[in-house]
Amino acid sequence: MQHYVINLARSPERRAAMKIRLDALGIAYTFFDAVDASKGEHLQGSRYAPRRALWFRQRPMSPAEIGCFASHYRLWQHCASGSEPIIVMEDDITIDDGYADVVPLAMACIAGTDFIRLAGLNEVPAVTIRRLDARHGLVRLLKGPAGTQCYAISPGGARKLLAKADRWIEPVDDYLDRFWTHGVQSMAILPFRVHHDDDEPSLIGKDRNNRERSMIGTLGRTVSRLHASLARRLSNIRHLGLTAGRG
Repeated sequence: MQHYVINLARSPERRAAMKIRLDALGIAYTFFDAVDASKGEHLQGSRYAPRRALWFRQRPMSPAEIGCFASHYRLWQHCASGSEPIIVMEDDITIDDGYADVVPLAMACIAGTDFIRLAGLNEVPAVTIRRLDARHGLVRLLKGPAGTQCYAISPGGARKLLAKADRWIEPVDDYLDRFWTHGVQSMAILPFRVHHDDDEPSLIGKDRNNRERSMIGTLGRTVSRLHASLARRLSNIRHLGLTAGRG
């Protein structure tokens, strides 16, 4: 599977570090130019819906968050237009040596699923679908782990994500976590061999934490959270029932 590494053109040091690491692992990759909000590139073809974001999220998306969403969105478009699955990577990560063993496992599993997480920021409840080898297992996550550091996606999965992403109201990792909305189940290969590099500063994360909340969206955010909690539970019940039926 071809890897696409999202990288800002103004971050050559990250590109160089990723090149050294991926070359050492023997991974095939291509650098994908990220949408640079600092240059206003996030305004081109943006699907950001500010009023809906305020109502449902209580705060606007930042330019950096819109640019990040746009970068992943363009890769979904690229994947959807082809016939082969791809692996999407961000450049602020560390990669364990064991990642080279995970790639063929992901290749073998992606035909039966639309989307496989190969990284996540949070540890969340999961149900094991099957063992893949002595060290790794395919699981279904019962809650989104946040983060878009690394994932495998099929053309069918990309089309499903695109179909429900006509309006952007939240960061892209929050959107991916809402499997009950777009129908792309949150599968993962554990343990993760890709991790966020805590030594790399995240302008998106800093901006997200420092933004003021809008009182306009307080009610909308409360309703949205209650709906998400219920929808997630119902989706989990349905999916786990189908999984048990196949077993």
